[in-house]
Amino acid sequence: MALEVFNRQELKFIIDHQQYDRIRESIAPSMRLDKHNKDGKTYRLHNLYIDTSDHTLIRNSLTKPIYKEKLRLRSYTGFTANDPVYLEIKKRYKRITNKRRTQLPFREALAFIESGHYNGNRDTRDTQVIREFETILSQADYFPKTYITYDRLALHSKDEATDLRITFDTNLTARRYDQPHTTSLLQEHRIIMELKSIQNIPLWLVAVLADSGVHKQSFSKYGQEYISYLQSEPLTIKGAKHA
Repeated sequence: MALEVFNRQELKFIIDHQQYDRIRESIAPSMRLDKHNKDGKTYRLHNLYIDTSDHTLIRNSLTKPIYKEKLRLRSYTGFTANDPVYLEIKKRYKRITNKRRTQLPFREALAFIESGHYNGNRDTRDTQVIREFETILSQADYFPKTYITYDRLALHSKDEATDLRITFDTNLTARRYDQPHTTSLLQEHRIIMELKSIQNIPLWLVAVLADSGVHKQSFSKYGQEYISYLQSEPLTIKGAKHA
């Protein structure tokens, strides 16, 4: 069975292509490509974020509380009826991110979200994730809200004693679940780099980051989409009358 539970720190950086080339060259002796990056090419990640009608989860997340959570479906192929997707609960407490997930067909995942109850075969799923999702869905009305897709290059440490993972995300785009219009969430020629590990970042990598002139910063893909969505929505004033 694929790994279903992740606990780790996730540090984010926004870099340009020059910094990317320098970092890739410097980390090459210590890192290997992910299995999804066949022939060194990026793979496409498809995400569908779940939230309430008034965006409770992302609004809370953007206030930077010590605890926050997100719900999403993630796929490596797409979102047609039989595509395998991961039903994910992603939580963050202080600096540690916890992610639990289970895999099921997209049609089952969507029906689960819409009804609040899972009617599929529990014997082949992570029942803890299913039960936790059912509890969350019973507390409010949740809906598919936002598609976010991007291309990823992922690397793992060659040292088996560490769980260090480094990812580079490009071509970040989003659209509302009920709308056809797609928007870009990242400036042209920018790349999101993430360092993921439950352990401290190794000193050799700290030196690489310092030499490349990059600095840690906060960036939420869903958060950035929500901000863009608010900026594109017309202002509605209650009680206003048209001339």
